[in-house]
Amino acid sequence: MKRVTFGGLLAFALLGLFVYAVVLALIVAHNCRRTCSLTEGNAALLEAIGALVSAVVISELSVTNPNEAPGTRLAARWNTDKQKTVVIALASTYIVVWLVTGLGLVILGWVLKPTVPQLASAARAWLGVAVAAAYAYFGVSPADGA
Repeated sequence: MKRVTFGGLLAFALLGLFVYAVVLALIVAHNCRRTCSLTEGNAALLEAIGALVSAVVISELSVTNPNEAPGTRLAARWNTDKQKTVVIALASTYIVVWLVTGLGLVILGWVLKPTVPQLASAARAWLGVAVAAAYAYFGVSPADGA
């Protein structure tokens, strides 16, 4: 269980960095009247960490049945119902934070205030990944023979 615990801490640390990068970028966009640019570090952080966090979300949603909560597969490794509930709650919280942060990125950083090109690019990338995550979770695939 140490590996799962360490992996969970690492995943939440990356999620925190993603939220931090989005908030910093949105502050830049809010204070910008025309076209502005993020610092090289913040732009790289936004893109790289955003991709890593999104990969975690897609991987979890792709192995979760649509009638189950995210984290159910991970929770099966634990012994008590309390531990299983905590794991499911943490996985669900992770996905909800990713979803809310990403929606803020799209709405505030691209739709309402498209003054920072790197922010708009990250928002478009997140939106594409969100669609892929929904497809993975709901098991949507082309019809046979299509």
